[in-house]
Amino acid sequence: MAIGGLLGVLLIMSQFVQVTGAVMAQGALAVESQVKSITHANGGVLSQVLVRDGTKVRKGDILMRLDSSVSEVSANLSGASVEELRARRARLEAEVSDRASIQFPEDLLNSNMPAAKEAIERERRLLAIRRSERASQVNLLGERIRQAQSEIVSTQKQISAIRQQETLIGPELSGLRDLYGEKLVTINRLNEIERTAISLSGEAAALEARVAQIYARISEIRQQMLSVQQGARAEAGGELAQVIEASNVGEVRQADAKSAYERSVIRAPQDGIVYALAFSTPGSAIPAGQQILQIVPDGDDLVIDGRVSPADIDQLSVGQTGRVRFSAFSAQQTPEALARLSFVAPERTYDEASGMSFYKVKLVFERKKFEQESGLRLAVGMPAEVFITTGDRSLLSYLIKPFIDQFERAFRD
Repeated sequence: MAIGGLLGVLLIMSQFVQVTGAVMAQGALAVESQVKSITHANGGVLSQVLVRDGTKVRKGDILMRLDSSVSEVSANLSGASVEELRARRARLEAEVSDRASIQFPEDLLNSNMPAAKEAIERERRLLAIRRSERASQVNLLGERIRQAQSEIVSTQKQISAIRQQETLIGPELSGLRDLYGEKLVTINRLNEIERTAISLSGEAAALEARVAQIYARISEIRQQMLSVQQGARAEAGGELAQVIEASNVGEVRQADAKSAYERSVIRAPQDGIVYALAFSTPGSAIPAGQQILQIVPDGDDLVIDGRVSPADIDQLSVGQTGRVRFSAFSAQQTPEALARLSFVAPERTYDEASGMSFYKVKLVFERKKFEQESGLRLAVGMPAEVFITTGDRSLLSYLIKPFIDQFERAFRD
């Protein structure tokens, strides 16, 4: 009777006693912004390490260096080749435009590379030599024209003398013809003068034809002079097209070689703290694409990335509060932190390793307040247990809920 009365009292009390429900989530500390994972696209051999786990770095700081001997040589050779091509291009452009001086690019003139300075001087000398050669050819052709012109003057004087003789012999021939008609001179005398007149006319005609030939030769020489100039420009133009093509290819190769050399120096992409350093021994081979280290943003708020069972997900919504316990510290000496649910994944995630599924959740809390009150220092990756409050309900409903759920499942079956 007494036991029955006690059970009755307990039953009545369980209807009024309220119990706070909670969903438990296992998680770990993470930064609110994205942790930067550092990899290398091509990999390489580690030459120097300048940081270790926990090192604070600024954006642009050198973290480590890879062996750059091959890429450095390649970059230098590519750079020298490109500078030589650019200098040759400037010289060829001067030849095509028939300029007496070369207009080199300003950055090429100011380059500190010995190969650039040598290329500039070499192309200047080459331009002077080629112009001198063309000038010599033109001068030789010009001298031939002057000789031909002198020959024309001399021949024209001969023609003039012959024409004068023809002028003088004309009246004599006319008088002899009259005298011959009167039988006062012999036919031999008339024929002699006739032959002389014909001979003079033939000599004049031959000399005039020779003058025409000389003029034609002068035209040919002038055409040769023009061909020397045009041929040099055409040759320079054809070579210029090849140099431009080679220069474009060389610049691409130079950019690739320079990029490979620059990538041998691994720098911090953002401010933060070095974490999860995977390679620390010089001489180590770093595989392409493999994570080398991580940069955790310095000063970012920490959040808790947690996992919740699919059976409890219906009880969660953004804005719910909870309590956080960090299992890395002593439970008796470490206070709990208050947290707020800021994210609930819309669909479940499967863990291939364990074969289990879960929902991702994220909670925020006051990191600075916790560290000040506890005197402890939180770090990314620390495990955390979270109890997310789901609301108050009576002790009786809490006790009988498993039986009700079991009954409902049995009824559905």
